[in-house]
Amino acid sequence: MVGLGLREELEQRGISRRDFLGFCASMASILGLPGATAAIAEAVEKEPRPILVWLEFQDCAGNTESFLRASHPTVADLILDTISLNYHKTLMAAVGSQLDQTVKDNKGKYIALVEGSVPTGADGAYCTIGGRSALDIAREVCSGAAATIAVGTCAAFGGIPAAGPNPTGALSVADAVPGVQNLINMSACPANAENITALMPLFSANQAPLRTVVALVDPVIDLITGETAAIQGTGVELKSLTRSELFAGAWQGDGLHILTPGEFDPDEGLLPVLTPTRSADPPILAAELIALPLRGLRLAVLSATGEP
Repeated sequence: MVGLGLREELEQRGISRRDFLGFCASMASILGLPGATAAIAEAVEKEPRPILVWLEFQDCAGNTESFLRASHPTVADLILDTISLNYHKTLMAAVGSQLDQTVKDNKGKYIALVEGSVPTGADGAYCTIGGRSALDIAREVCSGAAATIAVGTCAAFGGIPAAGPNPTGALSVADAVPGVQNLINMSACPANAENITALMPLFSANQAPLRTVVALVDPVIDLITGETAAIQGTGVELKSLTRSELFAGAWQGDGLHILTPGEFDPDEGLLPVLTPTRSADPPILAAELIALPLRGLRLAVLSATGEP
């Protein structure tokens, strides 16, 4: 998932190493930091950023709109500091050849993000890009990715395009690309902007995919959302806990997923109190959440929903 380092990017733009060091020396002088040229150069030449390839198929671009409005971090901070967005057909000019080159040169090293369902009817003719069907592109790009994010309900579960009678043969990413590795389904319509941008920094050159997720999931809601099956479908081991086991803290995992029917107390904006709406369990307090062993986790998700 690693893109070009700064040095390689500068060389592609005709900027020599000498020019770069000259710039660092100028910055050291402007900042009043004599002798700091090497330190500035080292700080700027940090590790290459993870490569992101964003595909749009049968969708309304709602997740792209959500992504552009993120604030923690902002999309500008994300693109400038965290990831290398090599392809996004809505945000970029015609760069189809760049998609082909990225997939070819970085097999197994990039993140694929898919927005929209994948139509399979009429041999894929309902959605074509550059003369290729969405199905063909999805299978090539996702199969070669280190991880795939299906963002939004359409990509994660088929969404409205897959509703009966489903004339376009719309499928979710999981169904359209059987056996896709390290798939993360980020549902909702559109997905929460902060969740999209917060997920990106989790991917780095030396970071392995999630292996074990500890979950406190309400069984009634799970029947509707299928979250347990979606998590297990990615190849991740799912460990289900009771509430008492969760807050006892005697568990280990790479991720934590809490999904419960409940309501956040509107009067506790900074320290949310989550009140279960269908059980006799006491409210989940912010202090309890903070006390959980979260430091070693790679991903923690807390979701609450009204009565199903």
